Amino acid sequence: MRAEASGAAGKTEDAEAITLDESTGYVYILGSHFGSKDGPLQPKRGFVARFREADVGHVTEDPTMELEVSRQSFALHRLINDALQEAGPDLIPLGEQSYKALIEGTIERGEKEKGGRASFARTTTRST
Repeated sequence: MRAEASGAAGKTEDAEAITLDESTGYVYILGSHFGSKDGPLQPKRGFVARFREADVGHVTEDPTMELEVSRQSFALHRLINDALQEAGPDLIPLGEQSYKALIEGTIERGEKEKGGRASFARTTTRST
């Protein structure tokens, strides 16, 4: 789809979910923090984007439509995990290998890069 990205533009790939808010006409796209299934998580890959469904008259031709992109490193991830932990359902704990690769690996990488991901990953419990 031809789009002109605004906001926190950059490469967007690995969309995990898409949904339409019929009350506003916006289509929302959620992008993954996963770089590979072996970890660690890559916060620069994650994004939330939206566009107006009515602006899509074609897929490949001009004029391009506007795609608003937001990248709040791990913020959406934390909000969802915190809400699930507070209100249920009970979550299945990560296995030892997954915890080391995804959580501990992300903390280590974040500390090396002095990024914000270490503090977000550090607050992740074994059950999220």
